[in-house]
Amino acid sequence: MRLNPLVLSAAALGAAILLQPALLSAGFPVQSAEEQAAAAPQLAIRSDTGETVFTTAQLLARKDLETLTIQDVSAYPRQTMTFRAVKMASLLKEVAIEPGDEVQFVATDGFGTTFRPELLQNTAPDKAIAYLAVEDPQAKWPNQRNKSESAGPYYLFWVHPELSGIGREQYPYLIDHVAITRSTAARFPKILPDPALAADDPVRRGYASFEKNCLTCHTINGQGPGSMGPDLNSPMSPTEYFQPGILRRLIRNSQSIRANPNTPMGPFPPEILPDGELDDLIAYLTHMAKRRGDAPVAADESSVRAVVTRSLMSWQSGDRTEFAATTDPKLVFAFPGRRTDAAGAMAVFDKWKADYRDVKVYIHRILVDGDRFAAEYQFANTPVGGKRTVTGTLAVGRVQDGRIVELKEYLDGRVSRAQEAGWMPVDEGKEPYPWPAGVDLRDIRFPEMPKKP
Repeated sequence: MRLNPLVLSAAALGAAILLQPALLSAGFPVQSAEEQAAAAPQLAIRSDTGETVFTTAQLLARKDLETLTIQDVSAYPRQTMTFRAVKMASLLKEVAIEPGDEVQFVATDGFGTTFRPELLQNTAPDKAIAYLAVEDPQAKWPNQRNKSESAGPYYLFWVHPELSGIGREQYPYLIDHVAITRSTAARFPKILPDPALAADDPVRRGYASFEKNCLTCHTINGQGPGSMGPDLNSPMSPTEYFQPGILRRLIRNSQSIRANPNTPMGPFPPEILPDGELDDLIAYLTHMAKRRGDAPVAADESSVRAVVTRSLMSWQSGDRTEFAATTDPKLVFAFPGRRTDAAGAMAVFDKWKADYRDVKVYIHRILVDGDRFAAEYQFANTPVGGKRTVTGTLAVGRVQDGRIVELKEYLDGRVSRAQEAGWMPVDEGKEPYPWPAGVDLRDIRFPEMPKKP
């Protein structure tokens, strides 16, 4: 459930991913305060141009940190909780946001929430104010109900949400990272209703309701930021297999149709989803059942570049959800000595997480030609029990419907053909090692993917 919090009091306070080796004391592994701080989670705010990282220690030491006591938090229903939190507006001042960008919060459980930047940047008292709660590793929050983990390490909540129409599903917790992205419509064109519809058409209003209340967990036609719930249009729409009255009951309270105490889907009573808005939402779902189609959506250069960047950086963060979100189910993945599919690529990703530590990805150049791309980058990592290595890599591939559907990698000495073509002279050495000057896009020859034997 995602319940709106009521602020009771506030007072200003002054005050990670990568694990460090444990010290041995009296035969038992212990960590110093410095090592514990290094092992604490980090909040990365990512964009096409890189990422800004805030460590938990940095956030807890900020002069603008506040203490907020709130009631009925979505992660802790009917409980009064005291959080140490920072205004999101303060954090976003340190990040470049371009016109048309949106801000997406990605949770470890697949929950994905997207906001217009102006909502998060507001500090005026006549509108909702967004706060990022920071969990102290030395004083963890309670476990969530029926779960063995807290809502940390980071949680977004609002002061006076009613002033900006903030909905229950706009309180992401278990936050893994934040991404500066293009608009939802630009990233996920297959969720959009017919552009010929009038601006005040019920279907358009239903799309707005879907984006606010449902898109955090559900996809349409395989597209959307969340992955917690099932797709609501592929292979079928719920409007095609539920009677209208049953579908309304399911949306109002899924427990009235399917008893499941562990479902993350809370009820949508009329005070959250008015009857008229529910009508519009069902109109949108009914409309989209006729817009399923299999035709791929054309990609533009910025969207291709964004998908490739997200995919590459997921290897650094070890974010399995992010890697899956950028990988097409029909992926063909090839690298020296092996050709595999999406499941095989995920297995490679999981083994990478298990076998390597302190992973860094340095992206030097991404070149785009239609839906095809060539990316030049380095992997720097330390094998478990081994010596740190730096690997130069060239990858060529294709993006379809917002995901990578073809990917072929050339590694180290096996890039001779790419070197001959002038794509990637390799000069391994320091980390990151110097990268050559850019190559004109017109000189790139994209090879065909290898055929099945």
